[in-house]
Amino acid sequence: MGIIRKAYGNAVVLKAAFQSRGVAYATPEKLRRMRDRRVRWLVRYAARTVPHYREFFNEQGIDPRDIHGAGDLSDLPLLDKAMVAEDPARFRSQSHHGRRALQFRTSGSTGEPLDIYHDRRSVLENIAYSAPERAVTTVYLGHGFTHRTLRINRGSSTLGEVQAFCAANTLIPGRPQRHRVDVTAQPGEVIERVRELRPEILGGYGAYLELLFRYLQANDIEMPLPRLISYGAEGMTLSGRRLITEKFGIPVVANYSAVECFKIGFQCGRGPHYHIHEDLCHLRIVGRDGRDQAPGGVGNVVVTNLVNRGMVLLNYRLGDVAALGDRDCACGRTLVCMTGLQGRKLDAIVMPGGSFIHAGAVWSVLARSSGVVRYQLIQQALDRFEVKLVTVDGEAYERFKTEAVPELQALFGPSAQISVTRHEQILPGSSGKFRPIMSKCRRDANDDL
Repeated sequence: MGIIRKAYGNAVVLKAAFQSRGVAYATPEKLRRMRDRRVRWLVRYAARTVPHYREFFNEQGIDPRDIHGAGDLSDLPLLDKAMVAEDPARFRSQSHHGRRALQFRTSGSTGEPLDIYHDRRSVLENIAYSAPERAVTTVYLGHGFTHRTLRINRGSSTLGEVQAFCAANTLIPGRPQRHRVDVTAQPGEVIERVRELRPEILGGYGAYLELLFRYLQANDIEMPLPRLISYGAEGMTLSGRRLITEKFGIPVVANYSAVECFKIGFQCGRGPHYHIHEDLCHLRIVGRDGRDQAPGGVGNVVVTNLVNRGMVLLNYRLGDVAALGDRDCACGRTLVCMTGLQGRKLDAIVMPGGSFIHAGAVWSVLARSSGVVRYQLIQQALDRFEVKLVTVDGEAYERFKTEAVPELQALFGPSAQISVTRHEQILPGSSGKFRPIMSKCRRDANDDL
């Protein structure tokens, strides 16, 4: 049965690869046709099989067949994480794809973890959809599949779960040599791992990689340098990027993705802009009034995943800010570009001696605690931490104190003082942005990562 399952998986990947071949260099007209065809199918599928949209179209008297393409999605309301979190099951398809869908949990980088469902076929197709990003890697390494990668991420990351599922369900030769180190690791541990493996690609959270290279520079530490830095999940400052490219001489590229939409955009290395996977998602930039911004206009990133049959989220606000560019890139790709991406504000936890703990290490504890609706951790001093919680009930609050606090204690050290309080709500700061992790010990604590 295992061989049959893997043969089926290979067939799914090959079909997706055939259908999407050359998409990064397709004409804008062909890209629009592919996108609009998927929009029409997805909207009708949602109206038939997804409780939220079945009720919405019936109550509003809208015929889903009147949605002819991506341009018509602006006639439908916007969604945000809070709306979906109220009842995620209402957005899960009741079809065969939805019932057998794989469950993933968002990282909690916004302070509000959320369960997202992807159908098994689209997870396998994701292998083929990675081709445009692998092409960028090939430019720097000369090959796209068998490179040696060391990635810094959470032990239960969505990427790791997707890779494990694909490995168990396909027979694809020449897989990359993937290694990982947990985001809870101190810089010294990562450096030793790099010395041991000598990876061609060093990847992971943008802020962690930036802090790692700042640590190398500040302490005058040498380590074998990778040939490429690849980051995602969060931003990297322009000064951090310049440090890596100019001081250390390593090219830096980034991918833009989310648990809600695995493939959104990628950098080609010719600039800080992202090429958008137009065939896989429809991306809008909307202003405060909810209307689409013209190219160059800054607004909120709104995305519709066009290939996920497990859960449908039309016009979903990701919480990031950016602007649409044009299709004119020196690399020759014809995909529309996104510029000026401003991701979420993240703080690293400062440790004695100049070391740090990345915010992802905190998410890995807080996000998996059941019953937590929202959280915020504030480092008041080097050894003093405050955790604010919104929980579904008192039992979840007590469970957090029993189960999660000892894990935080192990993370921050035996001398750390950790207080936990329960709240009805946790409001954003004076800037209007909610920061789930805050350190008052960082000299640059008010600077965006």
